[in-house]
Amino acid sequence: MPTMNFRQIKRKLPDGSVYTEPRNFLTNPPKKGEAASTPGVLIGGYPEHQADPYNRKDQLAREQAKRDKAKMQEQPFKSMVYGEKPFFDDKSTYGGENPKGRVKRPSTYAGIQHDRAFIPPNPMREGSTLAPFPEHMPEPYDPAIKKDNREIVPWKTTYKERTKPSVSVSSMVVNLRTEYPSLRHR
Repeated sequence: MPTMNFRQIKRKLPDGSVYTEPRNFLTNPPKKGEAASTPGVLIGGYPEHQADPYNRKDQLAREQAKRDKAKMQEQPFKSMVYGEKPFFDDKSTYGGENPKGRVKRPSTYAGIQHDRAFIPPNPMREGSTLAPFPEHMPEPYDPAIKKDNREIVPWKTTYKERTKPSVSVSSMVVNLRTEYPSLRHR
């Protein structure tokens, strides 16, 4: 049988003191109960109740409105200049003669000189828009004559009955029961 050689651990330092190792992890057994119902099971316990106003959102909105109103002027701004003009003219604001950057350049186009006058390839018929204007023709209809309001007869109906419900509405069970109380309990 082979002999086992065990390594000896020296736990003493050269000065004679004992060498100690750091402690290992220590654990506790889990707590009994459910986290939602048993007190003391949660890591931090139950939080303490803190009162909160019911209308906190409305209260904050009112405070914000007061702060905003305090910053406003007593009267709205009113310009004393006639018309919808800015405070200063464009020349003093932007400087220069043409502040918007548009430069009006003179046209150098002189036109094209043709040998002959223009003749359309398919001339239009007589009486069209390129021909001379037609002579004036009087209005063929008589002017409108207004009738006096007293002469107009008011509208009259052409039938005797003014209201006549449709058959589908008048024969509904609900309408029959309201019209004839004896049918209500059937």
